[in-house]
Amino acid sequence: MINVRVGQIRSIKSVVGNKMFKKAAFGMILNKDKEILLCHRRDIDFWNLPGGGCGKKESFKNCVLREIKEETGFITKIEKLSGIYIKLKKKEIVFVFVCNITGGKKILSDEADKIEYFDIKKLPLNTIGKHIQRINGLIKKWTFPGGRINKNETPEKAIKREVKEEVGLDVLDLKLLDSFISTAEYKKDKIYVFLAKSNKKDFKIDNIEILEANWFSINNIPELIGPIALKMVDIYKNAN
Repeated sequence: MINVRVGQIRSIKSVVGNKMFKKAAFGMILNKDKEILLCHRRDIDFWNLPGGGCGKKESFKNCVLREIKEETGFITKIEKLSGIYIKLKKKEIVFVFVCNITGGKKILSDEADKIEYFDIKKLPLNTIGKHIQRINGLIKKWTFPGGRINKNETPEKAIKREVKEEVGLDVLDLKLLDSFISTAEYKKDKIYVFLAKSNKKDFKIDNIEILEANWFSINNIPELIGPIALKMVDIYKNAN
């Protein structure tokens, strides 16, 4: 799944050719057991996909093959493009490819002090958050509606706005259950967990961030995206 709509392809091409944008590429390598290869960084206690920034005039494809070789020692070939991720405010564009190992051997590098395969459903808690999202592009997973709190916006207003934007529902009877700190992506984010009601069951997804939405019983929740969503479930169950 490429994480952009067809109507955005023209703008992607303009971003790729924009010298002001930082460009990077990462590789997702699966073994025969469908486990994914991650590198543990030497400079900070985080796991991430092998990859990195593109050199001047270097293509995304050549970049990912080079980065994987430098960080892991493996020679790979690209199977397919998994996703394109653009951050306009940060002027960043990242291509993520699914790659297969064709040669080489595992070698630790100046960047990685550990190289291991992990079950996609049981990634380390200190895996970089944005890399978890990219890995989840390989499989169908779910999370709760929500997102960033804008400047001068209360958590209550933020969750109402996010739910409306993502699934078209108006939330009622908001109740704050708890909050906690997430340290994903090298930063500390305060996560607010709300319980709310809606006066209707029909929703309309935004087709940009959301691929699919559905209602589930609290006792029959499908696989969730990661530790933040699982923490939210625990908070709900402890409050009831």
